[in-house]
Amino acid sequence: MEQRICTSREQSQQLMKIGINPHTADMTWHHTHSRAKTLEWELKPFKPHFFEGEAIKMYEKIAKVSDTFVQRFLGKEPEQISAKEQFDRLYGQDIPAWSLTALMDELPQMVVFDDESEAEFVFSKESDTQYWLGYRSTYTTEICIETNIHEYLIDACVELLSVLKKQNLI
Repeated sequence: MEQRICTSREQSQQLMKIGINPHTADMTWHHTHSRAKTLEWELKPFKPHFFEGEAIKMYEKIAKVSDTFVQRFLGKEPEQISAKEQFDRLYGQDIPAWSLTALMDELPQMVVFDDESEAEFVFSKESDTQYWLGYRSTYTTEICIETNIHEYLIDACVELLSVLKKQNLI
């Protein structure tokens, strides 16, 4: 069984599509711009970069220094690259990735339904390679929401987050 330490690029895009905040990701699929298809993406063990706040100021400085360097030392006319273009060249195609810990942090311990009934988070390991997640009613102890059985716990987390979002519980 292969080891998986975070969401795939496809799962990450699915999570962002359903509204999971990309700032909660704790890893990054970095686009390397490599021509070799197998080297095009690499997993970085740090939070994704976002073009906001202090990053805007930093990339404005980088763009200015870059233009000055090109003009003074290379004797060429600078490209006049904006801070956003400079940022996008480095990180614009990166995709946030969630480790199992970050995914578990996104799952509420308790959900409340429209009828005000509550359900608590449950986890089950059926075998060494079979997991499912769900929510059990606090009143009847019946399973209210559950995932399919998955080989990887990360897959079960992604499925459960999608189910919760569809039911407007997150």
